[in-house]
Amino acid sequence: MQGADVDVLAVEDDENVRHCFVSALRGAGYSVAEADDGFVALELLRSLRVGAMVLDVRMPVMDGFQLLDRLDEPPPTVLVSAQPYDAEAMARREKVHAYLQKPVRTGELLAAVRSALETGPWGSTAAFGGS
Repeated sequence: MQGADVDVLAVEDDENVRHCFVSALRGAGYSVAEADDGFVALELLRSLRVGAMVLDVRMPVMDGFQLLDRLDEPPPTVLVSAQPYDAEAMARREKVHAYLQKPVRTGELLAAVRSALETGPWGSTAAFGGS
């Protein structure tokens, strides 16, 4: 059974980067859940209805690509990485809504999340807190 609705799930192992993402998203009015690795994210995706996901690629334990591979229908995903867009990301392009290279500017993050939410399960940011 699915739990509460959450606008964005932020999955990032670097606590400082995750904090920046979460602060920017909450500052824009979105409800945000956060995870520091793919396993935690997987559990949250099982218990919450998530509108969009901001997902780091390189993480210990379970990385972003491994998480995407385990999901048949992930929420619209904004993939973030310090690495340039590569063949691994391309192979999963049907599961990736947008790709941002770190360092991510706040405006880029918010625009990508807004766009992802518009294509998500609720179809419009009007169903969410974001502006």
